[in-house]
Amino acid sequence: MRQERPVDYERAVEIAKGVFWVGFYDSHFGLHCNPYLIVDRDEAVVIDGGSRPDFPTVMMKILQAGILPSQIRALVYQHYDPDLCGSVPNFEDIIGREDLKIISAAANNMFIRHYAAMAKLLALENIGSQFVFSSLKAFQR
Repeated sequence: MRQERPVDYERAVEIAKGVFWVGFYDSHFGLHCNPYLIVDRDEAVVIDGGSRPDFPTVMMKILQAGILPSQIRALVYQHYDPDLCGSVPNFEDIIGREDLKIISAAANNMFIRHYAAMAKLLALENIGSQFVFSSLKAFQR
């Protein structure tokens, strides 16, 4: 019988191949920070990156997953609240890509733009509600 090892929530948790939970539970405030990292070869996307206070923990776990900040091509957000988007400036600074994209619904982007200083904002509605990694673009031709 295979014995399950306990999950170490202090590290990035791979929940499926190339999909990592990089968040944490703040027991003091009773809040969960639930950002995800999706990795495809040498590219990555972060979903709901978290607030500014969350950023050091989230970035540490992204690094633990073996991803360099410069490999992150896009930041995806479900909505514009600061507990999800507050760390946008931190991500922009450390990623340092001129082609970094921030993806969310058009109605959200009106507010997210107040967090973002340089990244291009894309509306989900304008990109077919999907992000396509470079490795998959060859199959779409």
